[in-house]
Amino acid sequence: MMMKRTLAKLALVGVVVGTGITLGAGPAAAQAGNCQLQKGYGANGWTIARCYGGEGYYRAIAYCADNPQGTIGLSRFVGGWRHSTWTDQNSMANCNGNKYLIDGGYELA
Repeated sequence: MMMKRTLAKLALVGVVVGTGITLGAGPAAAQAGNCQLQKGYGANGWTIARCYGGEGYYRAIAYCADNPQGTIGLSRFVGGWRHSTWTDQNSMANCNGNKYLIDGGYELA
């Protein structure tokens, strides 16, 4: 019985290899490119991201805190997803609740 199972598994591997079926990962997803970032520091700070090239999604990220030094009440806010082929589409993340922008960036998907 064990021999039949082993032969069946080997036959299946031979069929998969013989037909050229690939079981690995597909091609890498396209990404947005040529991205620019603007930051507004101070209370109620903000980050704006805009990508002008490539083919993919992006969004702005704002890292904020309750004080300008960034030592109290750290938070992360994100903007809406935008696609690099959409015209005039900024993604904006705001430091809500009178928080101070400590740093900003963007995320690609």
